Parts: sequence; C-alpha cells; structure tokens
Amino acid sequence: MNENPVQYAVLASHRTVLLDVFLPALVVVGIITLLVRLPPMLSRKQSLAPGSTGLIAAFACLGLVIGILTGASMTPVVGSLLPALLTLLGALLAYMFGKESLAVWRPAIPYCLIALMLSALYGIFMGGTIRGTWQRNADIQHAADLYYEKVDLEVAKQTRLDRLKPPASQCAQPCKKE
Repeated sequence: MNENPVQYAVLASHRTVLLDVFLPALVVVGIITLLVRLPPMLSRKQSLAPGSTGLIAAFACLGLVIGILTGASMTPVVGSLLPALLTLLGALLAYMFGKESLAVWRPAIPYCLIALMLSALYGIFMGGTIRGTWQRNADIQHAADLYYEKVDLEVAKQTRLDRLKPPASQCAQPCKKE
C-alpha cells in the first residue's frame, strides 16, 4: 500500500477546518437564527411569511462569513469592508422595500438585519481567534527556525570540523604539511 504523508496532512487539515470552523459556524448560525426568530414566533400580533426562517438563516450565514473574513484578515480591511457592507444593506433594503412583489418579506427584513449583525459580530471574534492562532503558530515556527539556524547548524558545523582534524595522538609531534 502506497502511503502518502502529504495526503494524510491534507486530510487532517480538512478535518481541522471542518471541526474547528464549519461545525461551530453552523451551530452559531442555528442559535442566532433561533434567537432572532423566537420573538416573532412568541408574539401573537406579528407573524412572518413562510420561509422567512431560511431568509434569516441566510443573512446569519452571510454575516458570519463577513465577520470571519474580517476578523481573520491580517490587513486593515475594516475601513473598506464596512462601507461596502453598509452599501449592500442599503441597496438590498431599498430594493426589498420598493418592490411590491416582495412586500410579503418586509416584516422579516429587520430580523434578517439583526441576524446579520449578530453573526458578523460573533464572526469577527471567531476570525480574531483564528488569526491569533495563526500568528502564535508562526511565532513558534520562527523561533524554531532561528534555533535551528543559530544553534543546531553551528553544532553540526563544529562536529564536522572536529571530525576533519587529525586525532591528538597523531599530532604529538608537529604534523608535517605535505
């Protein structure tokens, strides 16, 4: 059987992403969707259109992805992402409130925005945790590389130089150079 260690490393990284990112993200989207959907369900006065739970969950997913990408980024993207996000929300709201065929979805829009904002906030913290882990691992790897360069290679170099020297018993008298 041909065992490829790179293949196993790739599978392990997929497993890590699945268990450390996607599964918690799915749980967070479910919890936020339930929390946001609960008040209209308990309220007898206001009812949302059928399918609005899916719309709320979609906005929660969008917010979580935006939050994770923003939090995990090593560059200052907030300055350009925040205006883009607000523009997207403004355009979407203007379209949904202006289009008469989408009037049935109007009561769900505030709940969608709440889900988007809550999940984006959580995603920013989740992404920050991911970025911190990456940075910590990079720092550990850098320290290991420096130790290898400054200590291990110097010890190996000195060991090889010592092997090239003739033994002390052979040089009891001055060695002749040929």
